[in-house]
Amino acid sequence: MATYGDDLAELYDLHWQAWPERLWTFLRPRLPGGARTWLDLACGTGVLLGRVVEAGYEGYGMDASAGQLRRARRRAPTARFVQADLRDFTPPPRWPGRFDVVPCPSSALNYLRTAT
Repeated sequence: MATYGDDLAELYDLHWQAWPERLWTFLRPRLPGGARTWLDLACGTGVLLGRVVEAGYEGYGMDASAGQLRRARRRAPTARFVQADLRDFTPPPRWPGRFDVVPCPSSALNYLRTAT
């Protein structure tokens, strides 16, 4: 997605960074006990994933934007990332076969054109 470059990543951080912070505040006390692995679909600049790995989760993130992922890698340096399109995403073979938590809190689901 060529439109999601470094300029949009900067804009995202300037204007939408508060949303994942509020989401983390909401989700954290509601997470299932024993949850350890977290796959953040369309992780953006990694604000939520940064909080997740700080809390001790094994974090994984995917996003279509290289610009967003560059920022996410800085925020969540222990997480593993892959650049991929949500519409046909399959976790890489080296990743776990299942995840305890899999949010997609952004508007990324709007890009899905069909139910399957």
